[in-house]
Amino acid sequence: MLHKFDQFHIQDFGNLPSEISGVVQIVSIFYMIYAYQVVSNELQYGIQTFFTDGHRIMVEKISAMWVVHSLFQLALAIITYGFYSFYFLINGLGMTFLYAELFRIIMTFLLEPMILYFFMGILVAIICGKRKISFFFIAVGWIVTGGMNSEFLGSIFDNITAKDWKILLSFSMSNINSAYKSFIGYDISLAYELRFLFWLFLLSEFFFLLSLRWAQDFALRKRIRNLLIVLPIVLLIVGKMAILWMPNMWNNADYDQEVKYYQKLSHSKSKTNEAYDIRQYVMQLDGNQLQVTVSLKNMRTIRPTFQLYHAYDIQSITNNHRAVSYERYGDLITLHLKKPVDQLQFTYTLRSTNFHPILRNRKLLIGNIAWYPKKNNDQMYRINRDGIGVGFIPNKNSKAVKMTIQTKDNLLFINLPKKGGVYEGKAQAVTLIVGQGKTLETGGYHITYPSDWPDITESAPTFLTFQEKLLTYAKEIGPTVVNRLPSKIVLTQNITNGVAKLINEDHFVYDTSSLYPLASKDTLEGIPTEMIPIIIAPKKSPFYDAWRLAATSWMNRKLNVLDQIQLEDFNVPSVKEGTKVLEEFQGKPLKEQQEFLKYWYAHMEEATTWKEIHSWLKGNRK
Repeated sequence: MLHKFDQFHIQDFGNLPSEISGVVQIVSIFYMIYAYQVVSNELQYGIQTFFTDGHRIMVEKISAMWVVHSLFQLALAIITYGFYSFYFLINGLGMTFLYAELFRIIMTFLLEPMILYFFMGILVAIICGKRKISFFFIAVGWIVTGGMNSEFLGSIFDNITAKDWKILLSFSMSNINSAYKSFIGYDISLAYELRFLFWLFLLSEFFFLLSLRWAQDFALRKRIRNLLIVLPIVLLIVGKMAILWMPNMWNNADYDQEVKYYQKLSHSKSKTNEAYDIRQYVMQLDGNQLQVTVSLKNMRTIRPTFQLYHAYDIQSITNNHRAVSYERYGDLITLHLKKPVDQLQFTYTLRSTNFHPILRNRKLLIGNIAWYPKKNNDQMYRINRDGIGVGFIPNKNSKAVKMTIQTKDNLLFINLPKKGGVYEGKAQAVTLIVGQGKTLETGGYHITYPSDWPDITESAPTFLTFQEKLLTYAKEIGPTVVNRLPSKIVLTQNITNGVAKLINEDHFVYDTSSLYPLASKDTLEGIPTEMIPIIIAPKKSPFYDAWRLAATSWMNRKLNVLDQIQLEDFNVPSVKEGTKVLEEFQGKPLKEQQEFLKYWYAHMEEATTWKEIHSWLKGNRK
């Protein structure tokens, strides 16, 4: 109800199921206490030890109660799924595979924890009886394994990676604020079902161990002991498999680990050599296995450097079936050749990381990341100016080369045309998506967008018209990287680290960075800020950030979305020094602003002080 009647009409439908973590945390304590009270009252007088079959009677009683509870929780989970599905349908999400994953995520993070919490309450009753300390153990179990433990114990769980055994301690989502990623889908994996089995077997181990004292029959005691020997072995196997398959894309510790990796890299340590040209790529994609044959020309070095994402496991680099030695530093690979060559073959495995996830064979491989070997002399990320986190370094727009991709995967999007059984054509870069999404054909544009978005048939024209106007106006202040808006467009939402911002001649990838509808005022207001750096090539000048800010201010006024930008909100040194200049700039008429911005961009490298730029603003130009 809160979501439906939000005054800003916030979307973010995919992440709505993450709310169940709070529900589980609140409600589970009552089920634990209820289970504890019922079983502790039953065990209070020790009647189960008075009879030879007392053990069987007690186990059957407790098992029956647990099964009834589980069935009741299943009914509630199905009702919850019905509510979510109905809400998605009435909001225009349409019928997609999203609903099957929605069912699974509710079963995983609502039903399974409720079953385990009840079991925990039973065990506390068996261990502590009616003693008051039992409530302490209930509280500890509730907080440590609860649906909100990543918030309550953030300082602990934020340091546990997906491959750490301590990840098994929690029943909750990896990130309670995010349950869905564009095109990748929900935070579900076989690892979570295995984690549930791990806890089920672990609690069963304690249950049967504690119930030994009720067993009067020797044969029964022997069977229980044999079971207690087998269960730890099963526990180790199931736990190991759960850790092995645990997804890392939502894990905060894995995010921090990736950030620290790039922060340690030096951008000057690795000597690079780009004395070659790429003529053609031929790629064979089989699941997560990729073989890339790069045809080269004009090679003038025997130490060529290529950029390839550091997490990908390289099996081999060969030339005419002969192995080539290489050294790797971060995302840079330097080959050691005996002589210049005209062809190289890279064989490697795409591995999932927090920055660039792969889940259930779904991939979001955007053309500006090094998912295939590229001609580049820098890492993919560098430390932000504030020293906190890292920022993505986009590839410079290169010349179009022939690309051929062969794959059996069912592609949601690729910017290459299909010819026979392969995708082939000339392109500056290749964006490939294997995942969950929807498509729309409108006004000569082919738009691909996430499954958790409502239908955008009505809002897309407004968005496209806005982008077309922005491109037209951008040509008035600097050379744009494209002359017209590409016909193939991919829209995403909240992809981290600014990766989903790419515009080439044949396709356009844009992350709205907004939780609001595509044609909403909030989304449209953010477009100039995001588009200026990718539609007009950035310059390596200390004054570029200030120019970008001024250009954004001018663009906002041209598009009638914002009047002025508050300069004090931007903590950029070059902006702070030129605040007076920029304030004076914002008071000028649009025509004067446009002429100044165009001149400033063209002569940016010539400026050494703000005094020079101020004189340009006053009209003193060559």
